[in-house]
Amino acid sequence: MKLKHTNWEPFIEDVCRSYKEHLLHPDDWFSLWRMNCRLVSYHSFVTQSPDYRQEDKWTFLTSGKALGVPVSPYFEDLTNIVCKNKNIEGGMGIFFYKNAAHGGDWILQKKLRNADWLNALLPNNAPLSTMRVITTSTHSLLALNCLNDDDDENDDSKNKDAEDSLNEVYTPDYSFDESDESSKFIRAESAVLRLGRENASTDHSSIIFNVDMHSEVVTNGTTNAHWYQLGPFKAISCPWLPQDTQIRNHPDPPQPTVTGKTVPQLKEAIDIVRRAHFKMMKNVPIVGWDVAFTDEGIYLLEVNLSCNFFKGRFDIERYIDFVHQHWIALQTIEYSLNTQKDKKAQTKKEI
Repeated sequence: MKLKHTNWEPFIEDVCRSYKEHLLHPDDWFSLWRMNCRLVSYHSFVTQSPDYRQEDKWTFLTSGKALGVPVSPYFEDLTNIVCKNKNIEGGMGIFFYKNAAHGGDWILQKKLRNADWLNALLPNNAPLSTMRVITTSTHSLLALNCLNDDDDENDDSKNKDAEDSLNEVYTPDYSFDESDESSKFIRAESAVLRLGRENASTDHSSIIFNVDMHSEVVTNGTTNAHWYQLGPFKAISCPWLPQDTQIRNHPDPPQPTVTGKTVPQLKEAIDIVRRAHFKMMKNVPIVGWDVAFTDEGIYLLEVNLSCNFFKGRFDIERYIDFVHQHWIALQTIEYSLNTQKDKKAQTKKEI
């Protein structure tokens, strides 16, 4: 007997379609984030590239400054600072901080202020609000392919193994050719404005707006606050998806219109991160930059090498192919390394 159509059929079809999509080719923000993390983790593990040291905030600031990259300024002359609460007595409410520039753990910087055009998109008393730009490097793929080509050409008489080749390719080199090949190897994939909430300390609490990198126009926004909810009750009660993906105005007073506005310094910012990627870590496949538009100019606050697209729009087919090519090259190199380790172990055993 043939069953009649019911109201459940569209729902079941939607569930089946979603299950197939998330099983075979997921494109949600979390899956893409995990893919980025896996790529850089595998790349770092196989290559042992020193470029990954830039994830450290202090290394990034000092090497960036030495290379002329516009990193956020920091105090070098102060050895220590003392912070006292004006209302607490009895030796309490006093804190001592030793500057990282003098062997301490604290990076001492002045508070930066948003640029005027950015303030026009923000609510009252908003924090420093940044733009997350994701860049990719094909130079890392070129280096991997060169290693694979060398391995194919080497024979036993040359006695040069894959580990030696890795050390040669990934030796730190922070020199920079003024001819600037960054545009040849580095590509900006996406850009997202993170517009901080009223009275927030940082833009981790924000409304995120995609920026079209060709037109420089800000498109509709969404939220990511539900990503950071903790506890078993929140796991049950918190929505899995953003409640609004078509935000046009910042929700906090005075609720400025954001969608349709332009980012006047976008091209300058893209040029800065593209050059910085090539200067500082050209062998890292993918990098997330926190770009600050301030009343003093554009600064790079830090890099995120296990980076998140933050719902930014990009050419996903090109990105998947980029990841796939890296994965194949890395697997080939790892196989060569393991093969040579096995041969060395066998030789020692025979001796």
